[in-house]
Amino acid sequence: RSPRARAAPRASARAAAAAALAAVLLVALAARAQQRSAAVQRYDPIGQNLEGTLRAEYMSAAHDVRPAQRRVRQRIRALEALVRDQPGPARAPLRGAIGRGWLALGEADRGLVQLRAAWDSGHQTPAIAYALGRALSARYADARLRLGDLDDPRLRADAAATARRDRDAARVFLRRGRSAPSTAPAYIEALLLLHEADYDAALARAVAARATLPWRHEADELIGTILRQRAEHRFIRGATADAWRDVRAAEHARRTAARTAASDPRVALELCRLRVSMLRYGIEQAGAIAEASVPSMRAIRDQARVACRRALQLDADRASIIGERAALASVWAAYRMWVLGEDNRDDLRRGRSQALRAVAADPSDPALQRILGEIDLTHAQRILMFDLDDEPRPWLDLAALRFRRAARLPGGAYVLHQELGRLLFLRAMAEARAEVDAHRTLRQGVVYARRMTRRTPDEPIAFYNLAMTYSSLGENALHHGRPAAAALDAGRAAMRRALALDPDDPWARSNLASLLALRATAGFYRGEDPMPWIARAVAQLNPLLASSPDWVRFHGLRAGILLDAADMQLLRGRDPSPLLARAAFSLRVEAAASGAAGAVRPPEAARRHAESQLRLTLYEVRWRMARGTLVASLLPPAAALQALADDPATVTAAVQWTLLRVRRAIGASQPQRAAQMLDALPALEAVAARRGGVRRALRDVWRGEAQQLRAVLAPEPDARRRWLASARASWDDAERRNRWLVVYLAPLRAEADALAQDGAPKIARTRAG
Repeated sequence: RSPRARAAPRASARAAAAAALAAVLLVALAARAQQRSAAVQRYDPIGQNLEGTLRAEYMSAAHDVRPAQRRVRQRIRALEALVRDQPGPARAPLRGAIGRGWLALGEADRGLVQLRAAWDSGHQTPAIAYALGRALSARYADARLRLGDLDDPRLRADAAATARRDRDAARVFLRRGRSAPSTAPAYIEALLLLHEADYDAALARAVAARATLPWRHEADELIGTILRQRAEHRFIRGATADAWRDVRAAEHARRTAARTAASDPRVALELCRLRVSMLRYGIEQAGAIAEASVPSMRAIRDQARVACRRALQLDADRASIIGERAALASVWAAYRMWVLGEDNRDDLRRGRSQALRAVAADPSDPALQRILGEIDLTHAQRILMFDLDDEPRPWLDLAALRFRRAARLPGGAYVLHQELGRLLFLRAMAEARAEVDAHRTLRQGVVYARRMTRRTPDEPIAFYNLAMTYSSLGENALHHGRPAAAALDAGRAAMRRALALDPDDPWARSNLASLLALRATAGFYRGEDPMPWIARAVAQLNPLLASSPDWVRFHGLRAGILLDAADMQLLRGRDPSPLLARAAFSLRVEAAASGAAGAVRPPEAARRHAESQLRLTLYEVRWRMARGTLVASLLPPAAALQALADDPATVTAAVQWTLLRVRRAIGASQPQRAAQMLDALPALEAVAARRGGVRRALRDVWRGEAQQLRAVLAPEPDARRRWLASARASWDDAERRNRWLVVYLAPLRAEADALAQDGAPKIARTRAG
């Protein structure tokens, strides 16, 4: 037989085998398709049913939903147990149902794992695409909030890349999920626009979606989210009134959603979170706008408590709800302390107890560890604020421990990086309170802040924090008699960099003004003319006040800078009257703006305003006394001085006025009255010596001046010499502690020398303090 004849049967056999194999494959594919179709018909309704069960539960009258959640969770666990026993084609629809169930329970990470597996295995329905898009959108929004807190370049780059991938994937899946049941195209478009920070367009589409979306409360939730993000954007830009309108509108949308889904713990939690954020805004804007008035903030506090309590009644085991209640107690404690001037110990105790409970419920959540650390920080601030006998540094150590624990948890590295600067700043305050030089702590803060700027060179907040740390370092140097110009110049450079990155930041501009004013003081101590620096400082504030005249604190800051300049002019023998007139105008505008805002001025701000008013009069009296004239009506009433004399933060003004009154009594030939006022000075010094009060060097200056005035009143030459010797010894002690005080001591020493020579000098002036 020929080779061709012999090959023919083999070819026929191969063809028959191929045909048989194809038939087997077709049967197998048909079987797999039938299995997949059966699985889709079986499991897709289960996923929809899991979502519907919880939706129905959440939209019923308010009640404890944990039993329903447990039933759903048990069903999901049962489905998970089936996955390994199912044939391959059936697994993808089963995983899709499991993923939708986890998402309905609010466990997005677990849901994403299952939904991705379902999608990658070919179960690519609109419902699965829509679920994936929603979950990825939520994760992207979370990542954007945390991205700015990461200072490590590798972590930041990885997080940014992950966030972008989530955003891009969310866009794809949301578009593919447009035809999913129970959704609306306008809702998806609103989500996509929110990702691009196009708040106005996103809001318009979300409002349109509300009319067509079957689950209307989801549209209300999205409206609240858009408005809140737009409000935060506006607050940062200084558009305070517009931002508050957005916050109020967001709160209305959240309330509407909570009424519709009365048993949804996540909706109740978001309403609680929003109201806690409103309290935070209230601390920042206290005294500036009517919406931040004390009655308004108390009402928001009460409403936040109701929302958090209601969320906890719906799901008492959820750690995030317990943690938000702790955050509410912490924020209200801060409001009471900084705005109302009230002791907040009870709020802090309650918040710490709730934070410990939240951490015990979920020790893997870095946000809960952070809340606990912030409460411990506020404990330290309370001790510093109210000048308590407790030691703040152990609380700072506890806070550092919590931040380190958070930093070791997945996603928590940002916590330590963000909080370390504030912790070091408070430690420096605690050291200054104990009359310990805080130079080393502040240098550590500078090292940390500079590292932040290298790692995040495009973030204005990094340069802002560096500038403020340098400012504290320079101020500490001034208090301890060291050169401060280099630190303050470095701070100015950092703040200008922050402004270059964000020219609209009012806080950076106002703090640049403060840095320039400190630079004027540092130059004055070295014999330079401070007025060019003062002019530059005021020039930073003027545009802010022209564009936002209701920012009360900036008027007070301008008045304080002008008063410091007037003090320096007095010591140079120059007429301070033009500066005093401008300061008086700023104080009048501050008072008018505060009243027009309809807000109750925080006690600390009211105290600073009262002290500035007394300083204004004090410097005018000093100038008139130096020229040999005095109008008695300028002297403040004794009651006003007594209010300052009881507070270590304002006792300086009371001491200065007492010393001036002694001089006036001496000049009016009233030695007995002068002696009585000198007898009252030790009590004032005791107030000033309390923790957190006036530094020892300045108290030595006062003591020396009082001893010099005793010498003027002494009838015997020997007594006069002893008092003068004591005065010089006190001033020597002051100069050893801070060599810059030589500027203030020079006129006092000249008076003492004149008194030693002729025994009856003209007592006309005093140091400024």
